[in-house]
Amino acid sequence: MNRFSLILPLAFAALSSHAVAKEKPPVFVEAKHVKDAPAVTLDPVKAYVLVRTFGAMPLHFVRIPTVEEQATYEKLKAAAYIEAREDYQKKFARY
Repeated sequence: MNRFSLILPLAFAALSSHAVAKEKPPVFVEAKHVKDAPAVTLDPVKAYVLVRTFGAMPLHFVRIPTVEEQATYEKLKAAAYIEAREDYQKKFARY
């Protein structure tokens, strides 16, 4: 009975982590460097900004998320917090 009580939770954990691993997390940030090339294709759905400077300059644009995107972000943040809290409690108990 003792072996069974150890194997069953491990099996459930493996199955649940496998199901979570298949889900792709949403992409909140999309950024990439566009190399100077003679043929650059632009997506008409997206917006582009050309900035010329004498030196390197960090430039960040922030888009205001929709209500659905904010809800998804809050849900993922709460799940990550719960997971981190559980890990912390396990490590604290071991300490």
